[in-house]
Amino acid sequence: MPGQDDLVISFEISHEQQSFRLLELPPALLDLITSANPPSLSLKSGVVSDQNALSPASSHAVLCTNDQTFHVRQVQSSNSVYLVQPRKSFRQNEPQLAETAVEAVARCASTLELIPASTVGVSLRQILPMYNSPLGEPIAEVETVEGSGVNGVLSKQEALENVPLSPRQFNEAWAEICAFELDGQAWIPSAKSLRGVWSSIIAAATSKSVNLGGKFLIPDIADVVEEDGFPRALFDAVIERNRMDGEVLMTDWVILAKDKCVSWIGGLLLELQSSPDGVAESEFLAEWKNQLPELWRNHALLRSLKCIYSHPSKGRITFGISSEDRSGPAAVSNNNGKRPGKWHEKFKSTRR
Repeated sequence: MPGQDDLVISFEISHEQQSFRLLELPPALLDLITSANPPSLSLKSGVVSDQNALSPASSHAVLCTNDQTFHVRQVQSSNSVYLVQPRKSFRQNEPQLAETAVEAVARCASTLELIPASTVGVSLRQILPMYNSPLGEPIAEVETVEGSGVNGVLSKQEALENVPLSPRQFNEAWAEICAFELDGQAWIPSAKSLRGVWSSIIAAATSKSVNLGGKFLIPDIADVVEEDGFPRALFDAVIERNRMDGEVLMTDWVILAKDKCVSWIGGLLLELQSSPDGVAESEFLAEWKNQLPELWRNHALLRSLKCIYSHPSKGRITFGISSEDRSGPAAVSNNNGKRPGKWHEKFKSTRR
């Protein structure tokens, strides 16, 4: 029993309970939002694919900072967690005397935890239509996000708002697949279109004696590519994807990154030439070299390919992964193999 001098704090439970969700923040994110210049955070919907799912209960929401994406997952707790606030309590027989008390205004049976995500199930390829070629009308091979954009049309900004990626990750993915915007509509070019643009670039460089292996003027090539019927925005996307790292397209001059470009062209050609039986490796390598500037042709080697390929039979190669390899590598977490700690488990050892 407490003595006369002991401090007694009354605990009360409010009849009108409020709705709260507890969100456990990783230390790095907590430091970020409590810094002098906290970033904007956004919650987006996004389905995690089975291949990348972290558990059967993986969430359908992500939280994004300027450069990171986190899966939001609900974790049930067997403990009763109350949110309390201080209040003054008055004795029934002595209303003039106020006591210090805490009042529980909400009870939370679960918490939300954030798990860093390097990949997401919903990608740009799943929400943007495909631009097939300038030889025919662009075709939409995928459905756009229902209710988004104007009359089903998505701009680049609207695509950013509908893809569960941080702005930095979105811009990286946008550049990697050479996505472009034309008359307010965002498009993803097909491999056929990309090869067409590159063939036009090679032809323009040959006719105008432009060395693609060094610094060159963009207008010298762009004018010819547009004459061939390709949008300037698509040409710019190809240059942006393959330019030298650190180069900024603020002037008319640019330098292409040799290794990046050689690998990209090889992947495009293999994707277009492949069939279930594959294509002759020698035939593929010859075509690959023909699509490169002369000084780059010795770099057309299979080990430089960044895409997935396999050998269905001796001397033949095909784009994609073989049936026996479809299981893929085991998923690796960003936490050295350990699951993120749950805050309520940190106190488990103190229970009696």
